[in-house]
Amino acid sequence: MSLRPFPQRRALFPTLFKEMELMDDPFGSSGIEKHPNLSLSEDEQKVYVEAHIPGIEADAVEITLENHILWIKGEKISKEEDEKRKYHCQSQSSFSYKITLPETVDGAVDPHTSLEKGVLSMVFDKTKKDQPKRIRIGK
Repeated sequence: MSLRPFPQRRALFPTLFKEMELMDDPFGSSGIEKHPNLSLSEDEQKVYVEAHIPGIEADAVEITLENHILWIKGEKISKEEDEKRKYHCQSQSSFSYKITLPETVDGAVDPHTSLEKGVLSMVFDKTKKDQPKRIRIGK
């Protein structure tokens, strides 16, 4: 009788080990939060945030900004009923995005927001940068 080595555990349970790796590093190896439906960009005067939230109405979305952390939360509840066929279906889904905005965002000014065709757009103003002051040596 010959002994065979035990096969690699990863080969036996590849999806289990992949899920365990994701649990150890939920944001990927870069350490940056990844949201495929959320984008952040900026220019000299503004910061732009776009979130794709199809099927969600504006009154079902909650947006908060505290200490440069932007939370976008929402919920969708749909109900279908047909008394004739005695059919009743209810589904509920929710989402939550959290993103840290740059320190230059002016939190005192409300951003311009809009929700069109399932895309939530927000435009934040940046604070005015202090220009360096030139100091002359007096005589």
